[in-house]
Amino acid sequence: MASTFFGLTIGKTGMYASQAAINTTAHNVSNATTDGYSRQVVNKKASTPLALYSSAGMAGTGVDVTSVERVRNEYFDGKYRACNTLCGNYSAKEYYMSTVEGYFSETNTEGLTAAYTMFTTALKSLKDNVADSTVRTEVIEYADNLTDYMNHLSNSMQLVQREANDDIKITVERVNSIAAQVAALNKQINTLEIRGGKANDLRDQRDLLIDELSEYANISVNETKMGDGGTAIHEYVVKLDGKMLVDTYRFNTLEVTATEGRINQNDISGLYQVSWSDGQDFNSASTSLGGKLQALFEVRDGNNGENYTGKVSEDGGNQGDDFVTVVGTNFNNLNKLNIPEQNGTITIGNKLYYYDSFTVSITDEGEYEYTFLGLKDEDGYSGLKLESAGKKVTIGSHIEYKGVPYYQARLNEYVRTYAASFNELHNQGEDLNGEKGLDLFNGICEVTGANFTLQETPYLEMEEDDEGNITGKQGFSSIIAVNEDGDIIKNEDGTVNASYYSLTALNFGVHQDLVGEPQRLACAQELDNGIEECKILDLLIENQADGGMFKEGTPAEYLQSFTANIAIDTQQAALFTESQNNILASIDNQRMEISSVDQDEEAMNLVQYQNVYELSCKVVSVMDEIYNKLINETGA
Repeated sequence: MASTFFGLTIGKTGMYASQAAINTTAHNVSNATTDGYSRQVVNKKASTPLALYSSAGMAGTGVDVTSVERVRNEYFDGKYRACNTLCGNYSAKEYYMSTVEGYFSETNTEGLTAAYTMFTTALKSLKDNVADSTVRTEVIEYADNLTDYMNHLSNSMQLVQREANDDIKITVERVNSIAAQVAALNKQINTLEIRGGKANDLRDQRDLLIDELSEYANISVNETKMGDGGTAIHEYVVKLDGKMLVDTYRFNTLEVTATEGRINQNDISGLYQVSWSDGQDFNSASTSLGGKLQALFEVRDGNNGENYTGKVSEDGGNQGDDFVTVVGTNFNNLNKLNIPEQNGTITIGNKLYYYDSFTVSITDEGEYEYTFLGLKDEDGYSGLKLESAGKKVTIGSHIEYKGVPYYQARLNEYVRTYAASFNELHNQGEDLNGEKGLDLFNGICEVTGANFTLQETPYLEMEEDDEGNITGKQGFSSIIAVNEDGDIIKNEDGTVNASYYSLTALNFGVHQDLVGEPQRLACAQELDNGIEECKILDLLIENQADGGMFKEGTPAEYLQSFTANIAIDTQQAALFTESQNNILASIDNQRMEISSVDQDEEAMNLVQYQNVYELSCKVVSVMDEIYNKLINETGA
């Protein structure tokens, strides 16, 4: 049976419960604009009643505050994070694609197509003024302007690649920081909650970090209660692309190291490689990586799935050899090849090697065989570690995205194909000095500053080592045509055709001997036929309309298609970003309807709790008067 003073106890519980509700409301109002804050509520229940032995029934004992909990919906959290991963991916791509489009901006007077058009227009105007040195100078200057623009675009692509590379390092460092903070918060949360409380604000901080982490990569979160009762702890596991990032109090980190070799011909040096600190493999080309990280790797390394592949020849790749011969490759056109000439990386089987250089031979069937020289592994040991005959060979990863390497490859393909076609015709003519036409379009060596020898490399400048590998001591490229027996395929005059492979948009230029010497421009097939004879010039002009030069058609159509595709890709990235941001905002609104603080609602709650508190105080006051009457005014 309840005591005489039982009513006072009931009133006290009402005061305490109302005070807790008022304090919680005040906390909500104070954090109404705090990022990541979840509205908190006081959970109450009726206190355990007392049995009335003198009659049937139970006597109420007041109210108990069971907990103060935050209002949060895990389902919407999961939807938000999955959507945020897509947003992080699309937003990064939109930014970098907008940057690329800015460099390739096309107007009537500026841009890649405009630079080419000005050159071809000047070439056509030369036909009526073939002896005019001023017009000849204009042709050379416009040619130089075209090559300068190509240099600018290629350098700009390297700037984009460098920015994406630096962004990878910054993002990885932020992921590591979040992992460390989440692990620290897990410990604080368990320390508080093992005593029966709820670490609401700490959980909000952790969820805010997880929300941010979801922008960078595809993550999964799993929280499990271990044990029963008030002494239970929670295991909190976060995985990034299926690999353990946080395991309650322990966390894994990603390590960033600059690579020694390059994957693509025009790659910048020091591209970052990411790996797990615990030895797990980190696949930067993973299609499930998601988020900003995947976008950065795709922008930096994306080759539209056109990476070098092949297999080790059956009679090559012996253990201990410091070279390997690769056959069955997907590149039988050197104008489209974009692997590094020197200091590149190559994967044989599943093992990564570095190579010093490579040579190419062409079989009678027209198949290309590549020999990579100076192999050493990541530890610096020379030679193949295992028998490798028949094993798969790759350089770079198959990345289905048009990133910087793809655009560099397209620029290189253009300058090689166009320069080879133009020079071949120009070499057939004679200049005003009666000499054979030089290569108008050429490359400039970064080391010496001199022009490459493009069309032909004298046989005497080639040498063969003891193992039969043929290399060039001088000239445009060490890649020369040889037959199946290893014999160099020579022209009738004893020279050999060299590849345009080493010519890139980065070193593309006009032959220095033509700059300032317009008389060296070859327009006539034979000068003896008269200075006005323009047969070669006619062929050069007609060549600009050669629809078979490129798969896309003429040189102009190639450039138009190229720049148009960039604009389309940029527009697509922008549309995807806008669409995904709208979806993300919708999901966030849904979860905020549950979790956010509604100031009007909190104001009503405050009045309600105030009234309850005052009524509870009134109960205590009434009971006080009763007890005063009972104790002080009732006589025995």
